[in-house]
Amino acid sequence: MKRLRAWTMRLAGLFRTGRQEQELAAEMESHLQLHIEDNLRSGMTPEQARRDAILKLGGVEQTKQATRERGTIPFLENLLRDMRYAVRHLRKSPGFTVTVILTLALGIGANTAIFSLAYAILLRSLPVPNPNNLVRYVFRNGNMDIGLSGPAYDELRRHETVADLMAWGITEFTRTSGSKVRNLDGALMSGNGFAVLQLEPYLGRSFSERDDVPGGGPDGYKALLGYGYWKDSFQSNPAIIGKPLTLNGRKVTIIGVLPPKFHGLVRGQSADLVLPLAFDEALHPKHPWRHAPGYMWLTVMGRLRDGQSLQSAKSNLAAIQAQVREAADPSHQFLDGFFAPFKFGVVNGRMGRSDLAETYRQPLLMLELLAGLLLILCCANIALLLQARSSGRIHEFAVRSALGAGRSRLFAHVLLETLLLGCAGTASGFALGWLLAHSIAALFSDASSPVHIDVAPNFAVFGFAATAAFLTAIIAGLLPAIRASRTEPVLDLKQAQNTTRKIGGAWIVSTQIAVGIVLTTSAIFLGSTFLHLFLEHSGFQPGGVLFADYNLNAAKLSQTQQAQAKKHILERLEHVQGIQAAAWMSVAPLIGAYASSSYVARDGHGVTHTDMQIWPEDVTPDYFAAIGTRVVEGRAFTPQDKNTEAVCVLSVSAAARFFPGEDAVGKTVYTSESDSPQDVAKAFNPKNGCRVIGMAEDAHFASLKNASPRLIYRLIQKQDPFLANTLVIRAVSPALAATTVRSISREVVPDSAPPEISLFPDVVAASLKRERLLIRLSGGFSGIALLLTGVGLFGILARRVTERTREIGVRMTFGAPRSAILRMILFSTALQVGAGIAIGLTLAIAMARAMRGLLYGISVGDYWAYAVSVAVILACCAAAAILPARRAASIDPMQALRSE
Repeated sequence: MKRLRAWTMRLAGLFRTGRQEQELAAEMESHLQLHIEDNLRSGMTPEQARRDAILKLGGVEQTKQATRERGTIPFLENLLRDMRYAVRHLRKSPGFTVTVILTLALGIGANTAIFSLAYAILLRSLPVPNPNNLVRYVFRNGNMDIGLSGPAYDELRRHETVADLMAWGITEFTRTSGSKVRNLDGALMSGNGFAVLQLEPYLGRSFSERDDVPGGGPDGYKALLGYGYWKDSFQSNPAIIGKPLTLNGRKVTIIGVLPPKFHGLVRGQSADLVLPLAFDEALHPKHPWRHAPGYMWLTVMGRLRDGQSLQSAKSNLAAIQAQVREAADPSHQFLDGFFAPFKFGVVNGRMGRSDLAETYRQPLLMLELLAGLLLILCCANIALLLQARSSGRIHEFAVRSALGAGRSRLFAHVLLETLLLGCAGTASGFALGWLLAHSIAALFSDASSPVHIDVAPNFAVFGFAATAAFLTAIIAGLLPAIRASRTEPVLDLKQAQNTTRKIGGAWIVSTQIAVGIVLTTSAIFLGSTFLHLFLEHSGFQPGGVLFADYNLNAAKLSQTQQAQAKKHILERLEHVQGIQAAAWMSVAPLIGAYASSSYVARDGHGVTHTDMQIWPEDVTPDYFAAIGTRVVEGRAFTPQDKNTEAVCVLSVSAAARFFPGEDAVGKTVYTSESDSPQDVAKAFNPKNGCRVIGMAEDAHFASLKNASPRLIYRLIQKQDPFLANTLVIRAVSPALAATTVRSISREVVPDSAPPEISLFPDVVAASLKRERLLIRLSGGFSGIALLLTGVGLFGILARRVTERTREIGVRMTFGAPRSAILRMILFSTALQVGAGIAIGLTLAIAMARAMRGLLYGISVGDYWAYAVSVAVILACCAAAAILPARRAASIDPMQALRSE
């Protein structure tokens, strides 16, 4: 207890007040006077008495300091004193202080922003208890990871390889409220989902397996609201529990609200509503997805039993792989063919399912590397500023050293100044990084597909920012601190009267140049990729084209009624002035969807050709005119083709696959269940065939970056609503056409949600989100790098002009022309610039190889990109060197010599 009290008093002594100092001085003076009086009584003179009294006390100031040290903690007291001293010095140099903090804030902010995104997309766990015990079942071929079908989920659950399995499926609901109809993002979840996730609702209760039955049980279907949707649409009203909603024409009852941080099991997608999996019957009454073996739409999760490992779950799944595959698709119509290479697997499920992670893993890692290089550049600039400041304080360090300051004290003082700057830079950089992270996260979303990314600050992000700032401050301040600690009082006091110590900078210039070349080259490569993708012909003509996606389930129309409604919408549009062409199609391009079917054909030599990965696109007659795909041979569809035999149009690549070296027009292709000899033999039936009437150019349906799929365009003989839910329209004014489409849809199907309109150019732009993000960020990093490189080089040259003023004066006195002085200053850093270019080109080539998977239309061997980068850097260096060089050339020699 006494020891604790003593340490408490020592800590309190760190904050001594002026009154305590006065009391200590008075006490010391009292002791001194007592000693003086004793000495006077012993016969000493007043001078001798005072001198002897001071000696007995051991020195007044020394005794005061010893007393202070006994009542405090010396190390902390010295640290606080040095901090106050450092703050005073930094306040006296506001320009230097602000420059260092801003430079550090740029580097820390960029790294914090990218790390926040990487953490949110690649590392953040689901907000559920014990997420590391979760596993996710996948259907995967290499890096392609898709969901599971309902039958596959049922079969896996029957075997119960883990404690239990749940299913989660992203969907869209249509809510009717009075006369208003709107679409909502939501999800369907199996009744055991909350038990598997061990998740408790924020408000109300969750549904169970008793609620996950057709019809939802005696009281109908139950629904849980997403926290954000509850807060925005119902003003956080707790009385909403028990109230009804009308979704897709069905009454459902709200029974709870999801936790605030739980947005679903698919990263980037936020569910406004969650209903039982059985509600699929209301969403797709004619073709339920729940029991369809060909619909891979479910995210399947499970929780490991106590003592069970992920490896044992993998072993159990491997043992039942064939059995699950057989039970999930007894007809072998879906899991063979295109899905034949896919295998069931199980992976760690702590993050849920993240298509964002698959898409953005490499770009984020690449951006983090570029941001790290930017931080190195900031570190180099800060080191340059600190060295310049240190060289200007030679006299101060020499005086302090002469007065007794040790080398360690000088070293600690300079390093402490740097750490204080680092703390200020960390705070500024963290705030800047948070703002940048939110701005960058917004780039992932567009009007048609919002993406939810949680980049809220957390301990991991703050720890990353603080660690980066600390290391930057230590690295940048280490050399100036070492130089300060090596001050020689006598020598440096003499030198400080005439000049300042020369500062280093060779390695800084080379570092700046090298990092600048890497960042600039990376921006050029990524920018070229974006331009190639944006300008390359996609097989479409997007200008003036818009898509309208329909969901007519809420209108409670039969299949025949839906067909009639779509027919009326199309007929009404054909008579609207300004609309050039309109057609229905089954799958819109560039939205991340895929389609696959099996076809066979015999060429003119009787050779059979099969293709299990043909993309089937079902369209109405004016499709090619509406979307702008050219028919290069034969003809396009006409309205008269509806009343004849089945006809189709092949893409050029599909025609080459089925009829190599032959004219495909007039030939016949047949649908097949698989490529097995039995199914191929059965496929050659006139009922399965369609006559080829034309060949269309290849079109990039899936992605602008991937090769065009082989396509077969089939004419919809009857307006089947299951085959065509997207309307493609070419119009003189797309904005006016969008208004017209909404108006006609409201008149023809008043009880349905309005169609979702998207302009084709916006769809193209959305498909290039990743490339657009890369070019914006890499371009920004490159711009900052050029700015910092120019500023750093300018500072070094300006300092060297100051250092060599006397030399320049002497040279000019002996007849050196100004052009020679100009060349001398310009070429003083030529060696460092050359070394930086050599190192930078080597690193740039390595960086280009690392980002090879992100490039398109440009390769590592395209040396023009490196040449452009070097030219940009040299232009930046020349711009930075002009003013110092002109200043050197304009020095008056007599004035320079007189100042010395």
